[in-house]
Amino acid sequence: MPLLEQRSLHHIDPRLAGVEMQLKEAYYNLDKTTSSFDSDLDNKLKSFKRYKWWAVGIAIPLLFLAPFLLISIIPICFLLKHSLKSFTKGVLTRAYMMAPIASALNLEYSVGGNLLICEEAISAGILAKGGRAVAEDGFNGEVNGIPFYFTEVHIRTHHQNNDSKRLFNGAVIKLSMPEPVDTPIVVLQDAGLWNMLINRSQSLKGLQRVKFEQKDFEKEYQVYAKDEETCREVLTPEYMAQLSQVKTFFSSSHLPKGLKIPEVKAQMFIEGSDILISLDYGANLFSPKKLQKEYDPSWAEDIAKQFLLIENLAKSLVR
Repeated sequence: MPLLEQRSLHHIDPRLAGVEMQLKEAYYNLDKTTSSFDSDLDNKLKSFKRYKWWAVGIAIPLLFLAPFLLISIIPICFLLKHSLKSFTKGVLTRAYMMAPIASALNLEYSVGGNLLICEEAISAGILAKGGRAVAEDGFNGEVNGIPFYFTEVHIRTHHQNNDSKRLFNGAVIKLSMPEPVDTPIVVLQDAGLWNMLINRSQSLKGLQRVKFEQKDFEKEYQVYAKDEETCREVLTPEYMAQLSQVKTFFSSSHLPKGLKIPEVKAQMFIEGSDILISLDYGANLFSPKKLQKEYDPSWAEDIAKQFLLIENLAKSLVR
């Protein structure tokens, strides 16, 4: 595995100056760990060869009783081995290589994400429920002195026939504001004909619809709150414009080459000091498949840009 080439990330953000040496060391450690894992896995598979005569004795009767079973075992074993190696390398790559970049940007990175804020978003009614949620690639830090948390989350339904349907593929951001809001506020994407069903949502109990004069905002969102006056004080025209501009952060100029996000659906919940935002962008920003190309130093630039994308997005959502 070739060493990571020297390439300055200072031009992306001054805080990244000098991080290349840390990436070089992390890359070396990643190489040793993945090589050791591959070797251990191969050795464990080789240990099964001592039982080959027993396997032959079992295989002969199976050849007559269920030939299709015997034929399917070999490709299944091969696929399991390949999948395990691919998955493990993807997780290790993120664990080793993304932490130095996050640390340089004063962010704390976690491969496993933060499932707690996903559950908060589900309870708040801004994240799909009824499926299995998987959180990954989470980090937290501060923007303008305000603590924030980010985690990618993927939610899919599961049925007995193994069919699944994507309910949500995006992220949840949580901001902890110094000044609490007295009334709960829910900002949902306008669902057209489905709005009648949304009005019966459990999370909107006790809240009333609040309409605004901004036509573009009203066309895209529906707002619910317990106290209309407080809601209008919080959702100023300037802040509504910031929420409407969320999708611009996911334009091609901010994303790695080859990654396209045509549509972003944003929803928000405000209560007390907490602001929760769900972003359904139908993609995986920190995809292991892309990170497996760690041999190409340009991947570090892509990851740095994605960290900065989320950081700048969080800044824009601070009240």
